[in-house]
Amino acid sequence: MSERTETILSALDLTGVEYATMNVRGTDATIVYTPDRAEIERRREHGNPSVLRLDWLNLLMDLPVGHPVPFSSFQPAEHRALDRMPLGTVDITQAGFVRQLTHPLRVELAIVRGHQWKPGLVRASRFASYCRRALVLAGKPKPAALQQAAIEADVYGIGLIVNAAHDPQVVVRPGNFEKYRHTPAGWKFLEEVYLNTVRAENPAALRTGERHR
Repeated sequence: MSERTETILSALDLTGVEYATMNVRGTDATIVYTPDRAEIERRREHGNPSVLRLDWLNLLMDLPVGHPVPFSSFQPAEHRALDRMPLGTVDITQAGFVRQLTHPLRVELAIVRGHQWKPGLVRASRFASYCRRALVLAGKPKPAALQQAAIEADVYGIGLIVNAAHDPQVVVRPGNFEKYRHTPAGWKFLEEVYLNTVRAENPAALRTGERHR
């Protein structure tokens, strides 16, 4: 699988990236990503903190990275939330709260594998709000079915690679991903991918709950 994945990535001109197979957003996929090595190393020094709560991520998005925001700028509930976040997420200084957490990686592509193109395109579509997508079929559909699959894949901007079990062939290249705005849901997706990569390396080295007092 790894060798064929490398072949597919090479055919899609994706170099210098990393990838991992995981279940994210309820779908099994190979996620291709570019890590932010400085942020990942910083997180490791603090026990790999991560935030998955959308309300917390929404609050963090309003804080500039590395610059203090006075305590008086926050409502009591916001102040309590920031105070409870995992160590390494927000520093509490005399000048106020200082956000440290930033994106740990950039997702380049979500690859969904399957044997049938219709359900495969449905599963690949689940990543439409987060990154480029591709469907990889183990075999090669008959000409009429392949033509229909290629048309639908192209309409939805999903890459289509066939014959992956033998000699992968790129039929449709993944469309460009247009991220119109940064959202808590989009950040949560990056955190979920990050957590899966950390779990694969060290299942015990995670901190996603409240800060230890």
